[in-house]
Amino acid sequence: KPNMGQRPSHPVVQVACLGDSITYGYGLQFRDKDCYPAKLQKLLGDRYKVHNFGLNGACLIDEGDRPYRKQSEYKQVLGLKPDICVVMLGTNDCKPNNWEIGCQEPGFAESYRRLLEELAGLPSRPELLVCRPPPLHVESYQQQYNPMLSQTDELLRAENGKLIRSVVDIHEACNSIDLFPDYVHPGAEGAQKIADAIYRGIVSLPERPALAL
Repeated sequence: KPNMGQRPSHPVVQVACLGDSITYGYGLQFRDKDCYPAKLQKLLGDRYKVHNFGLNGACLIDEGDRPYRKQSEYKQVLGLKPDICVVMLGTNDCKPNNWEIGCQEPGFAESYRRLLEELAGLPSRPELLVCRPPPLHVESYQQQYNPMLSQTDELLRAENGKLIRSVVDIHEACNSIDLFPDYVHPGAEGAQKIADAIYRGIVSLPERPALAL
């Protein structure tokens, strides 16, 4: 006899993917199935629900040209009450106009920390998986990219095991230029490598008692 009205013993785990056009799936011919969140959904299966909150042009710097924390996608993340947040941002902070602000104190790192603190403070107490961003194969952006990655790494080292549950190294997972048809955005193969790396991070998380409530 079905247990009508009772909560399932294994509720669906809500996974929020926060990011920029790389998360959104910009440039993919079949974005709905080839963006990394869609591929991650396929890997994780029905016990998880993966939400794509990627936004083209989004940056971390609060004073930048499209700060993620000030966009409707971020409000949707907060309203979701996610169990897991996957964060992959930083590429658009390498735009010269953004990094001119970001390289000043408190700048990039402080904006990043504010985002992570806000997510960690949600009532659902989500696990935070934060990604080292993929390589950026645009020569004119290298002057900004290298210090951005350095500041990202410094923050991730400081907060891993504290604010951050796990660091996913997308930079290493996607280390071939052939994965980026336009030198910025991954093609379907690159998106699969991103999904594979994040999947490994998610399934290695310890079971949360809160998920069984």
